[in-house]
Amino acid sequence: MSTINGGNYRQLVATSGAALSHTGNTSETALVSVPIPPLGPRDRIVCVLTWAYTNSANIKNLRVRYHTAAGTSGTQVCISAPTTTSQTQILNGQNRAATNSQIWGPGGGTTTASGIAGAATTLDTTAVTYLNITATLADAGETITLDSYLIEIVRG
Repeated sequence: MSTINGGNYRQLVATSGAALSHTGNTSETALVSVPIPPLGPRDRIVCVLTWAYTNSANIKNLRVRYHTAAGTSGTQVCISAPTTTSQTQILNGQNRAATNSQIWGPGGGTTTASGIAGAATTLDTTAVTYLNITATLADAGETITLDSYLIEIVRG
């Protein structure tokens, strides 16, 4: 943990550089579900994802969902639907001075959050919640790979 801004600190929740791939079907598939420890009323979740996928005209859906359980459920707080270029998504979720009200949006970088910027959720963050990172293919013969992810909490 490192201290920032007079007492706030960053807490690493999860990180991996081991590639997680999806191929063979067109169903939404969970690549990783990351448990988020309880959050305070001003805490922020920062999520950085690096993706690679088959270069084709077919759309690949790269999603982050926020929920009380692991899997493919939850409110979609970020989606990107690329075709030909690899990308990094940066996503921020912030409690709104309460532990049951959050706002989500892109945090900068090369990111696409089609129609999702400013998504709101109302999960009870005094309990464990989950970031569910999923992938969906339009063509089962293609591949989506989550090359790396980093998830941190900025404690406020």
